[in-house]
Amino acid sequence: MSIPNAVPVVVEQAFSAEQIRSMSAALDAARPIMDGRERRANSIGFEALWRLNHPRPIMAAMSAFLNSRAYDFAMQQFPGGFCFLLRNCSFRYHDPASAKSHLDLHFDANFLGLGGKAVNVWVPLNDLGDGVPGLTFLGPEVDPLKLYRAWRSKRDALLAARASGPTPVNIFFDREDVQSVFREVGEAAFITPRIKAGGFVAFHQLVAHGTEVVSSVPKARGSIEFRIADPEALPEVYRARKASLAVAKTGADGRHGIEVVLTSELDAPA
Repeated sequence: MSIPNAVPVVVEQAFSAEQIRSMSAALDAARPIMDGRERRANSIGFEALWRLNHPRPIMAAMSAFLNSRAYDFAMQQFPGGFCFLLRNCSFRYHDPASAKSHLDLHFDANFLGLGGKAVNVWVPLNDLGDGVPGLTFLGPEVDPLKLYRAWRSKRDALLAARASGPTPVNIFFDREDVQSVFREVGEAAFITPRIKAGGFVAFHQLVAHGTEVVSSVPKARGSIEFRIADPEALPEVYRARKASLAVAKTGADGRHGIEVVLTSELDAPA
């Protein structure tokens, strides 16, 4: 299974019910730490948790990933091996009462940059639908290059003004912006996969996506974002700075585990 250029891949029943319970408990353990943070209080990255000496939720989440169909999917995407981009793997709690919980359409390349492919394996911990928001993507009837070109033009202008290399940018498109670009198809410009807890949606950093706008009474939703990449072909922001990676390893006994390294160590002599 590979990721088409501009559409998400949906995999159902990738995790067992026990694994979903374990990941939900990990999210619950991380939520009090989120609440004490001023910025984006609805989420926290694995690297931040690690630095705050809270490794248990991270290890529970990655253990579930490494022992599920998500691992097989990751190896199909990166046959030579993959790593978790710890700064951009995160626990997220969507609170419909918080404006910070909703994100308009964007590309993960805002903060990952271009270069090597990075894949977001997005795991909802609640069944989507009936007020529980999923992720909205561009529909198959539209040309995704139109939005990419608009994003790239804004990004290049911002980076040229900064003259500081591949730093993160903050570019979002609301529904009206997108519909004005794709006015010939109207609401068909958007799709929102409906999956149950235990499945995942996967997409790379140049697939536009945002939080679903629900038409019924909005409800809370937990999710985990596992962003993975080839440790030898990282996205440009990771190549440009020292950051933590968790490289997937398989032991002599066949068990899957991780080794946490810094990007600077990947180029170190043996």
